[in-house]
Amino acid sequence: MQPPPPPSPTPSEIEEARFLYTSMRLSSRSPSLNGSGSSSASSSSGESSEAFVWLAVIRAKPDRGEEMAEFLKGTSERVLANENGIISHRILRCVDEEDEVLGCKFVAYVEFADDESFDQHLQSEEFQKLVDNSDLVKEAPAIFFLRDT
Repeated sequence: MQPPPPPSPTPSEIEEARFLYTSMRLSSRSPSLNGSGSSSASSSSGESSEAFVWLAVIRAKPDRGEEMAEFLKGTSERVLANENGIISHRILRCVDEEDEVLGCKFVAYVEFADDESFDQHLQSEEFQKLVDNSDLVKEAPAIFFLRDT
């Protein structure tokens, strides 16, 4: 007998995740991130303003994969049309070697021009829609921040 699935993240857990993502981004700033050993570009506040990728692995609840796919459809086009500073935005669904859908796992790949565009995205209508529909999500997404080496 399998244990019951974990509950959906609550709005406060989503807010905590936002805080953690921002904290991780802030703590990861250092001149060595740009790979050259020289200082990275800085904004007037002294914060890093180089481009970076935000990768989120999102798992829908087992019985909600198709609903999540439908919900996410068109997200990239809306984000690119309505948000400044986003270089690339893709929502991908995991598949196996035979191109068969692997159920409920999705990946959001977003390349931001700078920290300001990331901050604006966290306040955007599209991001808020995902937060508001957290009942589709099995667990808090795994988040990765990536910079060129």
